[in-house]
Amino acid sequence: MRSFVLRWTLFSFWGWFIGFVIMLALAASLDKFGYDGFQVIVGLGMGLGVGLMQGRLLSGYATAKRHWWWVTMVGMGLTFLMWDIVGFSKDGQLIDGSLELTTLVGGFVVGAAQMILLKGNLNKAVVWIPASTVGWGLAGYLASMIELLPKSPPLLGFFLAIGVILGGGIVLGLVTGIVLNALTRITGKSK
Repeated sequence: MRSFVLRWTLFSFWGWFIGFVIMLALAASLDKFGYDGFQVIVGLGMGLGVGLMQGRLLSGYATAKRHWWWVTMVGMGLTFLMWDIVGFSKDGQLIDGSLELTTLVGGFVVGAAQMILLKGNLNKAVVWIPASTVGWGLAGYLASMIELLPKSPPLLGFFLAIGVILGGGIVLGLVTGIVLNALTRITGKSK
């Protein structure tokens, strides 16, 4: 149990980190062309990074492993795109509280899509939807705490901000890893 949850959490952390890097690269690329403030890049980057890394651990679930990255990226990307389209962004910035809400809704969307991938192998796969919703929601909430960090001294603020942002991957991994581990034990399927 511990070894799977630990590996899932580490892979989720690295996926979150990779997603953060992808998000920054997409933002810089779009900014060069005069397109800035699109939040869809947050969803695409984080979804792709997390989906790729988590999917690597799903070796016992061929369908889930092949499509995990895709449904995670598309689910998060579409959720953030929805927020862009309906105007929940103001001057290129998310309105207060909307990062938390967007990741919470994105977690539900991603969880529903991932549950479809898992249900062929796990009897109670529907439990994955609330696990994903809570995991992504808490990760988004943690990332939003960056606004509460001290602005000075600059170096300390920088490292605190990076720690808060990347901590989201750990939270996401722990919440979803514990649930996925419990689901596989109930079903008797190995991961």
